[in-house]
Amino acid sequence: MISILLVHSEYSSLIPLMVYIKKIFQHSVVYEAYTLEEAGNVSKNKNVNLIFFDLDAHDEGNVTNFIQRLQQHITTDSIPIIFLTEAKEEAFYKKVNGLSGYDFIQKPIDKNMFILKLHNYSKVYTNIQLNTNVINDSIIYSETDTEGIITKVSKRFIEISGYTQEELIGKSHNIIRHPTMPNSIYKNMWETIKSGDSWTGTIKNKSKDGSIYIVKATVYPIIHTNGDIIGYASARHDITKEMMEKQRNKNILDAQYSLIIILTNGIITYINKTLFQHYNFKNLADFNMKHNSIAELFEPYDEDALMPMMPDDVPWLDYVKKHNNKNVFAYITDKDSKQHIYDVHYRGKIASNQEIVVFTDVTQLQEQTK
Repeated sequence: MISILLVHSEYSSLIPLMVYIKKIFQHSVVYEAYTLEEAGNVSKNKNVNLIFFDLDAHDEGNVTNFIQRLQQHITTDSIPIIFLTEAKEEAFYKKVNGLSGYDFIQKPIDKNMFILKLHNYSKVYTNIQLNTNVINDSIIYSETDTEGIITKVSKRFIEISGYTQEELIGKSHNIIRHPTMPNSIYKNMWETIKSGDSWTGTIKNKSKDGSIYIVKATVYPIIHTNGDIIGYASARHDITKEMMEKQRNKNILDAQYSLIIILTNGIITYINKTLFQHYNFKNLADFNMKHNSIAELFEPYDEDALMPMMPDDVPWLDYVKKHNNKNVFAYITDKDSKQHIYDVHYRGKIASNQEIVVFTDVTQLQEQTK
């Protein structure tokens, strides 16, 4: 049986995480304390194996004094402590670095990361058998040695990769690497985790049958009590469907002859391929290098043109919104010196901070009506 002590307050971030502690560890006992004095008494009298300490639940302005009080009340050489905090205070890290068996979890707390931390500590500090059902069934989880050779995989990892456990154990983790993934991503990942930090990113993998699956991955070092990195662990969430749907929507937008613009907080973050096919821009970054606004492409033509009707102090998007029930035209000359006429309409919000504007090419229609 493992005994876990939570040092926090009644409003602590640890409270909703208690359910995961009890799910991960079989036959665990969880104690709670609200002061260092209470924590010291519990740790001495209840044979505590692991302590979670919510720093933000306590007013510890003097770091040196806090560390001294902590060492007075808790035997830190024998009990690992995991500190939870919102702020990264360099002074505190330097002071706490003298403690044995400490660790940090940065807030806001990621559920999967919290579960994996528990997993790590269950192996390093106790002989308690981990209830692996939580990880096996829900997380694409793996462990490697320091050279990236797979030492453990979850049931979910086996299912999505298409390999058997026997085919995976002892192999390099790049057995599932997709050949189109940039080397720079893995270089950054290895540099990060070798330094002792966790790494999070989106990775495209290749299963045994050649199919693609995309994951949101968190990779972190497994650290021994002596401070050495003894391996690496990774938890992944399958986001293939979301990414495929996003790509499908992008393909639909790119297939339109209309010019489609998405703005995030008023800044253009997406333009479909129409702009790049017909105008002298390689991509959105190239456009942003040359222009501050799409309105800089608009040309005066007649009384219906967009730019001449806009006061200098009114942004083009505000103008379009205000006149959305009318035909608002913009004239833009393409890379072949052909002038296009666009009917500009605001299509509303597609997210809380994202808006979409559609420029419909009505050049032929306008020419026919003249």
